[in-house]
Amino acid sequence: AADVEAAFTDKTTCVLISPFATDGPYAHYQATDLGLNAMGGWMHLLGDPAREPLRPGGGIVPRITGLYAVVSALIGLRHVRQGGEPQFVDVSSQAVAASMVVAPWLVKSMVGIEHGRRGDTWPMGVMECKDGFIGCPPLTPGHWDLLCQLMGIGDVLDLPEGRDIMYRMQHGAELYERVKPWLNARTRDQILQEAQAFRLPAVPVQTIADRLACPHLEAREFWNETQIEGASVKVPRTTYSIAGLKPADRLVGPPEEPGAASTISQPSRSNGQAAPQEQPFAGLRVLDLTSLWSGPYATMMLGAMGADIIKVESIQRPDPYRYTFAPPGKDFWYEWAPLWNDSNCNKRDITLDLTSERGKELVEQLVAKSDVVISNFSNRVMPNLGLTNDKLLAINPEVIAITMPGYGPGGPWEEYVGYAVAFEQLVYGSMTGYTDGTPSYAGGFCDPMVGLHLISALILALQQREETGKGTEIEIPQCETLDSLFAPEQIAVQLGAPVPTRRGNKHEWMAPHEAYRVAGDDEWLTIAVRTDAEFAALAEKIGQAELARDERFATATARKQNEAALDAAIAEAIKDRDGADLERTLQAAGVPACRVIKAFDLVDDEGLNHIGFFQKLTRQVTGTQSFKTWPFRFSSIDAAHKSEPPLLGEHNAEVLSELLGLSADEIAQLEAEQVIGMEPLGAAAS
Repeated sequence: AADVEAAFTDKTTCVLISPFATDGPYAHYQATDLGLNAMGGWMHLLGDPAREPLRPGGGIVPRITGLYAVVSALIGLRHVRQGGEPQFVDVSSQAVAASMVVAPWLVKSMVGIEHGRRGDTWPMGVMECKDGFIGCPPLTPGHWDLLCQLMGIGDVLDLPEGRDIMYRMQHGAELYERVKPWLNARTRDQILQEAQAFRLPAVPVQTIADRLACPHLEAREFWNETQIEGASVKVPRTTYSIAGLKPADRLVGPPEEPGAASTISQPSRSNGQAAPQEQPFAGLRVLDLTSLWSGPYATMMLGAMGADIIKVESIQRPDPYRYTFAPPGKDFWYEWAPLWNDSNCNKRDITLDLTSERGKELVEQLVAKSDVVISNFSNRVMPNLGLTNDKLLAINPEVIAITMPGYGPGGPWEEYVGYAVAFEQLVYGSMTGYTDGTPSYAGGFCDPMVGLHLISALILALQQREETGKGTEIEIPQCETLDSLFAPEQIAVQLGAPVPTRRGNKHEWMAPHEAYRVAGDDEWLTIAVRTDAEFAALAEKIGQAELARDERFATATARKQNEAALDAAIAEAIKDRDGADLERTLQAAGVPACRVIKAFDLVDDEGLNHIGFFQKLTRQVTGTQSFKTWPFRFSSIDAAHKSEPPLLGEHNAEVLSELLGLSADEIAQLEAEQVIGMEPLGAAAS
């Protein structure tokens, strides 16, 4: 790492990806995707509590790590364009995996729940129906009410605890038994149509082959065609669109002739006409109309690096994440929601009833004073509010208007609702789960992925605005960002490979490749062996050297053919061993062995703390908590959180008076009319 930094960063920004921090306590550790999921806490949340933890299928941590690398590189290049110095960026793949889990340490510290594996219990898990599997995860209180009514169990809502998220988590199995007759009488398509008519996020579980034939993706012109080995195959296009820009017609490669000039555009350096910015997004004002995780994750990152984020909620409809895991009956329950806290640092919070005329007037005035407006509603919401992109650009011709619909306009699913868990069940559920189990979902990681695409697109659009002086539109259909992650599988299937299915923790050719129980309560150690030499080292260190001489396990092919017997032998040999000690022993011998860290204990992990992944912030009402930051470190850009998550409507007076010039009396009148406020109306936490 030191050599790379010395060689490159005096010339340009350099991003270095490693399994763990390059200078941390695990710097010498080796890991495959299996181990990264284990030490990132992700595996601890997936699977049946009575069985081994599961990794998300498909080996996705390295792919998501690549996305963080791209975003950090673009941030570094923007910093250089503004007169800053080139950056050396260290990206930890362990921290990337930890970034994909939704703050179980806050769930523990704020509401006292140790959130771990619960299996794919209804209603968040997939459901079997007449002709396959379907998902319809009710993340919000309103969705739960509608789902109960749709499936004929509305009486649950009459129970005192019937709307409590913990009730449906604890009683999921018995509730599922009640809805099975309803499910068994309907096909996937029937349920999809009925549920979406209720504005419920229903999706069928599809395979890679299904996605390649998806009518909505075809209508959206999602696929480009390319030639591979003489065959024409479909590959995903760029997953966001920026008005006025289009992707390159071809990939830019090396010069065709020796000495030929490169066609790659180089970032401009400061010519002394502009003072260097201390932060890449300093001076940028973002009007944040997003909710849940995808948009808020992106705006939190922008705020950490200098942007002024004005988050808009309403007392009629706060961000739905304020209800998730919020403790019912507790004073200020809506401030105790751990998932909302996790994604909303670095912002000012105001409330505006956008269904009222006065609320619309005020938000339009804020648009006029903003550089960026971001929303992540379904396609119909912003037009119904009178806030189309055309309207936003008419108000402010320099604004960058970003929309993040679930499925994107122009296809048969354009009016459908959805969010990350549903997108994962649709695109990815068929590839995640036990070999002998049902399709699973991976916990919502699609959301921060979408947020990273947003940052990438915004940086390009900001450069476009700097060159043209004009604003623009960006569209990021969220489900398509997930489809784009599986280009290798899409290509392989078109070239004749089998359609990927669930295989638990197994690998195409590595064996062993599994999580094994070790001493302690729910303690597990993952082991992945890539070579015969690694297997010999493993066999010796677990006291079973004869395994390496056994013809059943002597080669990679033999080990794969006899994997069940091999797993049984390893499991028996290490079941009473201390996991942390065995991890160190095997890593010292060059074997990728990694503990499954309990997700709610990630705050105590020395590797993550070494890179400053967690930051303590003190907030009104909820006190001091640990908040995750980012899985990358810049050499000089300060990407730490700048402020704690705000209270609901905390900055109403500040924003409305300072930016819009409203008087104290006018602000008081808005509060009396419930255009603004600091306490939700209607239902309590659920």
